Formats: sequence, C-alpha cells, structure tokens
Amino acid sequence: MSDRIAGLFACILALAFFASALQLETPFFPDPLGPKAFPILVSIVGFIAGSVMVFRPDKEPKWPVRSTMTRLLIAVSILIGYAISLKPLGFLVPTAFAAGLLCFQISNNSRSALATGVGISSVLFLLFVEKYIGNISIRPNSNNINQFNLMGAISYMLEPLHNTFLWNMSLLPYNYVFIIVLSVIVHTNLIHKNKFE
Repeated sequence: MSDRIAGLFACILALAFFASALQLETPFFPDPLGPKAFPILVSIVGFIAGSVMVFRPDKEPKWPVRSTMTRLLIAVSILIGYAISLKPLGFLVPTAFAAGLLCFQISNNSRSALATGVGISSVLFLLFVEKYIGNISIRPNSNNINQFNLMGAISYMLEPLHNTFLWNMSLLPYNYVFIIVLSVIVHTNLIHKNKFE
C-alpha cells in the first residue's frame, strides 16, 4: 500500500512538473530543443516510474522501529532549523551547530560532536576564502606543485587577532574572527529579543 501511495504522489508531482514546464517561455535565441525539453523529459520519466509503483508495487516494506523513526525526525528537524537559521545567523555558526548536533546523534559523544561541527564549519569557510581570495591554504611548494598548507590555514583564521589588515571594510566577509563574533552577537540578540516578546 505504501508503494501505491508513493507512486500516486510521484505521478501527481510529475504532472505538476509537466504543466509548469509547458509554461516556460522560449528565449530570443533558443537552442534547437528549447528550454521545455529537459523538464518535459524528466516529468515523463517521473510519471512512468510513479505508474509502475502504482500498478506493480513491491511487497509491503518493513518500516524502521520507533526509535529509529524518532532519530530520523530529529535529524530532519535539525536540517529544517539549519535552513531557517542560515539567513539571520550567517553560515558559520548554524553550520557548526547543525553538523555538531547530527554528529552527536550518531556518536553520542559531545567532544567529537563539537570538534566535528567546528571543523566542518571552519573547513567550509576556508574553501570559501580559497575560492575567492586564493593561496591561503593551498599554495605552490618549491617544486611549483599545489599542496595543502595547514599552518597557512590556521594562521589565516587567527590573523585578525594580531593584525589589522583583515579588518578593512572590504575584507570583513573573509575575516573568520569577525564572522564568528558577528554571528554570536546576532544569535544572542535574537534569543533575547524572542525572550521578551
């Protein structure tokens, strides 16, 4: 029965996708297929797959036990909270919290969860900085081969504590300390604002 419900849902979704694909406008300089071809193809494949699930369902599946379903619902709620908190709190702090909470749910060890959350958030920040500034953590060595430089990455993140260069207004988005402090200030102000309303 659950396959038939999922298949019916997939068919309805595919039909809605097909209807929205038909409303796409053709650009002034179209390619030979036009913008409608790929969405229509995806909706047809989705409809066929959903129809197969409705008319030839598998045996009734074994659903996870209640504790597993609870953990899955907690994980989904963490991800929803993460998506909601990204805009008001920025990237670093919500990413650290979400990654840490998901890790805690897996390992049940608060130290490793904290290290994982901060580590993932920091690595993603470094990737962002590497993309837009470059030569921070990935630098050419003496043989002119790019290699990861851990000390360069750590030094860059701590640089604002003893050098004013990254406090320049145009470089603030790349200032790790500023982003963390700003995120904490916004977060605490939102908590206090919600407490008194």
